[in-house]
Amino acid sequence: MLLDPNYLFARFERFKARLGVGDVEGAVTDLVAARRHDPKFDWPGLASLERALRAAPRNGWLRAWRGRFYFAEGRYKEAIAEFDAATRALPSEAEPAVWRGEALARLGRTGPARRALEAAAKMSPRSWSAHKALADLFA
Repeated sequence: MLLDPNYLFARFERFKARLGVGDVEGAVTDLVAARRHDPKFDWPGLASLERALRAAPRNGWLRAWRGRFYFAEGRYKEAIAEFDAATRALPSEAEPAVWRGEALARLGRTGPARRALEAAAKMSPRSWSAHKALADLFA
């Protein structure tokens, strides 16, 4: 029986397999696809990310996912540093900017959070997460 390659967990398993053989770019592609398929999909674990980052330290998506891990741990300043690096590496991607705005909001930095989220919404007008985070900021 073959798995549907677009099935969320098939993408995740392929991410781990690609990472295991050193195909960092392919692994990140699968991780991003899994996230886009299901926005609630979470990171594969910090150990896997650290291993991937040793191989590709400037990869924007890996930096963004490490930021998500830090965010979940309540390490917002560290998360912001990762989201900043991700945003520099992925200037046309809204998601790291959204995550940065959410981390800024958690630190009570409403003005910078609003600007980050507005920039993300402008960059990607159809980004549900950008508009939701912006609405949550003022809720």
